[in-house]
Amino acid sequence: MCGYNSGPRPSPDEVCLSEQVIWVLNELRSEPYLKVFTSGSFLDGNEIPMRSAMELLKGVNSQSPGTKVLIESRPEFITDRSLMMVKNAHDDVEIAIGLETSSDKVRGSLIQKGFSWKDYVRAGNLVIENGFELKTYLLLKPPFLGEYQAYHDVMNSISDVSRTFPGSRISVNPINIQSGTSLEGLYHQGLYRPPWLRTVVKVLAEAKGMVPQGTHLMSCPTAGGRKRGAHNCGECDGAFLSLIERFSLDNTSPLVLPPIECCREDWLHEMGTSMIFPLKDG
Repeated sequence: MCGYNSGPRPSPDEVCLSEQVIWVLNELRSEPYLKVFTSGSFLDGNEIPMRSAMELLKGVNSQSPGTKVLIESRPEFITDRSLMMVKNAHDDVEIAIGLETSSDKVRGSLIQKGFSWKDYVRAGNLVIENGFELKTYLLLKPPFLGEYQAYHDVMNSISDVSRTFPGSRISVNPINIQSGTSLEGLYHQGLYRPPWLRTVVKVLAEAKGMVPQGTHLMSCPTAGGRKRGAHNCGECDGAFLSLIERFSLDNTSPLVLPPIECCREDWLHEMGTSMIFPLKDG
């Protein structure tokens, strides 16, 4: 039984997702925050049938109305119509957009996202105007950017996003190397190293002092401390990850680079030798 009482017979995909929805809602009843990761766009009807997507939100609203739901979408699927459907299903929703960088050149040439800063701003404004919370994902260290270049790019992006949408949430996502990707090829050739955790802490600490009040900064490094994720030398990774986690929860925990010297000079050397930009806006 998939919860369809009337109307056209659901497709097999809808039936499958509906059964998953029932299981999830039973398992996660009364959770305060539910993230729906689609590795794409929750509001893309070709990826998830809209009927099933709205069923999930309605299920949360009926079984756990106090639960906030996070969904993700590319800008082109964020419209007045799609947001009205979301609002009718569940109004306590946070909508995340994977902007990655505020630089159209970096996003277009190095990440190839297929949309512009202008597209993001349009979608972000719609999210805010419709009463939802906005979350923006920024990518730390796209391929072909060195450590300092990546630091500089994400700091500019945090400034641009927080100035455009003050009081929103910004998540700094250090890149991690997935199997079967072109980035993995660069990694195996010694042409790419994931970002340092020292750089993540530096970004969060400096950005906290420049963003408008109420803007929430966070980072949750996937594969943090591993060779394919953001890491230091191995000896101090745990200390840096704990610092990032504590700060990301409420932005009140002190965030300063720990006085751990084991790999500080190596990090500073890499920062200092990567200050020439392959791409510049303007």
